Amino acid sequence: MIARDASFVTYCIQSASGTSNSHKRINPTVMMKYQIVYDDEIARLFGITLGSSIKMLAKNQLENQQLTSLRDWLLPMLMNGQVRVGETPNIKEKKVETNIYQINMQKLLHVASELHLRGYEKLRVVPSVSPTGLSRRCSFVADPENGIVTSTWLSEYASNEREIEYSIIELTELFEREHMRFLESCKGKNKDYVEWYQNMLSHLEEDELPYAFAEYFSPTDYWETTKDKKIETLPNEKRFYYNY
Repeated sequence: MIARDASFVTYCIQSASGTSNSHKRINPTVMMKYQIVYDDEIARLFGITLGSSIKMLAKNQLENQQLTSLRDWLLPMLMNGQVRVGETPNIKEKKVETNIYQINMQKLLHVASELHLRGYEKLRVVPSVSPTGLSRRCSFVADPENGIVTSTWLSEYASNEREIEYSIIELTELFEREHMRFLESCKGKNKDYVEWYQNMLSHLEEDELPYAFAEYFSPTDYWETTKDKKIETLPNEKRFYYNY
């Protein structure tokens, strides 16, 4: 939509550089500096219009992951004769309904809980959905200007095909060693948040993930989850939503 806007096209043409029309280029950094007027009401209506579609994309991606997992499990058995076409293998042996990606991501939530037990009670968790709606993000936050995108950190140790091998304690110790400077700013007491967080965590199912905001869901006074639940947050928690 923006790329077709006349004013944006004019801006790009005026910012382009080069020796001739056929060789003119615009620096992507310059392009990203194009200013767009933000309107809360338009953003809200946009979220309402596209929200259900983006949720459907995420649901379809999950189903595709499950079907791929089932295929990768069945195909070797078909090839070596363990099962024949028309037979029904023991599906219970393969937990197709479980999303390994979301189980791995949920481990970050438990790492935060373990860090609370170690005295970093000022650490807050901000889960969210990527702009495409197809992946989950999670940040650990000390204050509105100081946070770490921990989902990126976790990707170094996890894959979408198998459950991460490290225990919660081992992951916590890895994070503590690698991000001690950040954790120093999280030391201290925050009883209300820790109690709320533990209660929230205890109500999540095995592969259920919460999110504070998404492209189609602006920050509010509750989180939504991948199981369509709503979790009420503490008052004014939105001010800690790092990188929103």
